[in-house]
Amino acid sequence: MARADKPNVLLDYLIDKGWAKDDQTLVKLINSSPPVLSRIRTDKRYPSARLILGIYDNTDLTIEQIRGLIKGEKP
Repeated sequence: MARADKPNVLLDYLIDKGWAKDDQTLVKLINSSPPVLSRIRTDKRYPSARLILGIYDNTDLTIEQIRGLIKGEKP
């Protein structure tokens, strides 16, 4: 990923705030698969719109907050 984005900040934030206890439950929360989450964690894949909407639907975060977390900004 050639961007300055840090999607790990988003994933770690979701775990830290209690929406998921680990990556396995995070996969269920966002209705994704372990390989997709692994690729995001290793910066080989950018979070898709479907993944962002899955987070939005299952948390109280706004789309702007989610995008900010992807960029590495803490709310």
